[in-house]
Amino acid sequence: RPADYFREQFAGCSCYKEVVTKVKEIQKRLRGGYACAVRRRGSLYLFRDPIGIKPVYYLGTTFASEKKAFAEGNPVPLLPGHVVQLPDTAISAAEITEATTTDPRLLLDILTRSSSQQVEEDAVILFSGGIDSAILASLSDVPLITCGLPQSKDVLFSRKAAALLKKECFRVIVSEKDIINAIPRVQSIIEEKSLLNLEIGLLLFFICQEWDKEILISGQG
Repeated sequence: RPADYFREQFAGCSCYKEVVTKVKEIQKRLRGGYACAVRRRGSLYLFRDPIGIKPVYYLGTTFASEKKAFAEGNPVPLLPGHVVQLPDTAISAAEITEATTTDPRLLLDILTRSSSQQVEEDAVILFSGGIDSAILASLSDVPLITCGLPQSKDVLFSRKAAALLKKECFRVIVSEKDIINAIPRVQSIIEEKSLLNLEIGLLLFFICQEWDKEILISGQG
């Protein structure tokens, strides 16, 4: 389990320098999203994956993955790749390296390695038929699922794209009434209230109600 893994990694750390060294090793080695809290020798440290997939907020010595968990005050978002020693001391920040290439074979190798680290057996891909989800679908063997109104573009495009990839795609079809009824519930869940987050949140909400897999993978960029 992830929690057991992180406990083992920090078992031998006794000071902030050792914690920072271990965090940097983890950030170089691990792929995917994570936000962690570590307590060592009376000090509390927070750190986050370099891309910033998993959020974490803090205020004083209190922290949470959602802002709504704070009864009052204005919690601070921990920046991607950063390490802080609470209450408010930034002590490290990860650097992102970019690999630029025009070689399609190298690009395919990078995408294949990345998808193999993210796509697990007990997963389903949120499939729109767009380039991001199509790449994930072509490089994996997990089921595909799409959601939308009966004649929405995602439903139409996903059907065509799945046929080209020779893969089966499950569909969750919703009505306008379903969407209207679900908006208050989804708005109460999402952190940043925006139209885009609401649209994505509605998709995830409907699919999670209908599908029993443990992991839902999206191609959001």
